[in-house]
Amino acid sequence: MRDQQSGFTLIELMIVVVIVGILAAIAYPSYLSSVLKGHRAEAKAIMLNIQRDQEKHRANNTSYQANLATLGYTAPFVDGRYTMALSGVTATEFVITATAQATGGQNQDSSSGTSCATMTYTLSTDSYTPSACW
Repeated sequence: MRDQQSGFTLIELMIVVVIVGILAAIAYPSYLSSVLKGHRAEAKAIMLNIQRDQEKHRANNTSYQANLATLGYTAPFVDGRYTMALSGVTATEFVITATAQATGGQNQDSSSGTSCATMTYTLSTDSYTPSACW
C-alpha cells in the first residue's frame, strides 16, 4: 500500500503565483491612479476653501488677502504633495495656484489626458484650469 500525501504540487503553486501576479499587475496602476485623484481632490478642496475665505475677508475689508498664513493656511498641503500660492492679488481679484510636487509622483498623473501638475483658479474670469482636472 502506498501512503497518500495531501497538499499542493509545485506546478499548482506556481500557477497560483502567476495568477496573483497578473491580477496585481492589472490592479496596482488603477490603485495608484485612484490615490492620485484623491490627493488632487483634496488639493481642490483646499483651493475652494481659500476662495471662500478670500471672499469672507473681502466682505470685512477693502481688499483680498495676499498672504495664505493670514487666512489661516500653512504648508504642507496634502501631506506635502502640493504647494499653494496666491498671486495677482488686488482689491478686486486674485489667483490661487496649486502645484503638485514630485514627492510621490503626484505631478506625473495624466490619467485625465491632461497634466494636472498645476491647477489654478482665477477670480477675474471665474475659471478653473485646466478644466479636465476640475
